[in-house]
Amino acid sequence: MERVERKFNYRSFCSIGLFLSGLSLPLSGFINHELQLEELTPIREFWMTFHNSAGILFFILAIFHVIFNRKALINHLTKAKGTILRREALMAIVFVTLLIISISSHAFL
Repeated sequence: MERVERKFNYRSFCSIGLFLSGLSLPLSGFINHELQLEELTPIREFWMTFHNSAGILFFILAIFHVIFNRKALINHLTKAKGTILRREALMAIVFVTLLIISISSHAFL
């Protein structure tokens, strides 16, 4: 039986990379937050670099994700043209905004 060689799937690669880099951001951000008052040790520098690299990678992969999925995105936006903001979208906006404000407001306490 002959093995069929499949082409490399860039969309899949991009989606998995986006998922993994996105998962690592909260973890490394939390560790950076815990280490923020320590002097600049190799461990702290590692976590700062890790977090920054994951953020840059996430940003780049997000751009490619939009490029690779542009047909579906355009199709979705075309169908949504003229519709009012749906309840789910409004709730997501409110939820994310309140969550970010409540988490970050500790800086003023």
